[in-house]
Amino acid sequence: MTIRKGTAWGEPARLPADAAVVRSDTDLAAAWVQHRELHAEGPLVVGLAGGDLHRTLGSPPPQRIHTDEAWSFPMDLLRVTLDDGELWAAAHVVAGGDPIFRGWTVVAMNAAFLGDANLGPRAHPNDGLMDLTVGSLAPMERRRARARMGLGTHVPHPMLAVYRSKQWEIRRDAPTAVRVDGRAVGKSVLIRIEVIADALVVVA
Repeated sequence: MTIRKGTAWGEPARLPADAAVVRSDTDLAAAWVQHRELHAEGPLVVGLAGGDLHRTLGSPPPQRIHTDEAWSFPMDLLRVTLDDGELWAAAHVVAGGDPIFRGWTVVAMNAAFLGDANLGPRAHPNDGLMDLTVGSLAPMERRRARARMGLGTHVPHPMLAVYRSKQWEIRRDAPTAVRVDGRAVGKSVLIRIEVIADALVVVA
């Protein structure tokens, strides 16, 4: 169940002995895909020891996963539909500008961080919503924004539209480069991103 305002998120729970531990957002999404393909019963429970989603959780030490200090968190994922089919993201999806906001860019955040940049300052991985920032910046404005991204203070900005949504879709005039959890996945005219609430349980 997605978190509600004013309520606690997660609960103390060590990782089950037979559960896997992943160390990146890409591997977390891959574990979810494998879980679905196997038609496994019950929710996927997986240890998380690295990546931007892990940083959003406060970068807890990986060694605590198998101790009584561990916490269990229900987690949303992002389903990404492109011309070639369906992908899954644990932390973020970026389409367009490379570097970010050089030309038209959309940034969809399930985690708060993309590397050292806090691109989703309001993002929460279990509220059923993603944080979206859409727009482009001139070179000088891009440099100024980059200096502020570490603290998430690059928004609000008059050239960037920021909102929160369960789903977002666009059809571009030309194929646009897409990166899922930091990994280039090709170009697409169709870009659809949807939040899948409570997709799995992460222990960290």
